[in-house]
Amino acid sequence: MGIAVPGKVGTAVKRNRIKRLVRECFRLNQYQIKIKSDIVVVCKRKPGLENLNQAMVNNEIMTLLDRVARLKPGLDQS
Repeated sequence: MGIAVPGKVGTAVKRNRIKRLVRECFRLNQYQIKIKSDIVVVCKRKPGLENLNQAMVNNEIMTLLDRVARLKPGLDQS
């Protein structure tokens, strides 16, 4: 897993917080993730990042991973 948070997103404190939230999402959901390949998360600047919490990150990432798993069935090797 790779995480990229560009400087445009905010200060180092904000970027590090986002990285911690994404890592925690993968830690909490590692057994539900069906994709058996490398994953790179690239965060983009958008309104509302100041109010970001773990539930929001979990919902967003797991929704995207489910979409990828459905679109690319060859990646699912469970």
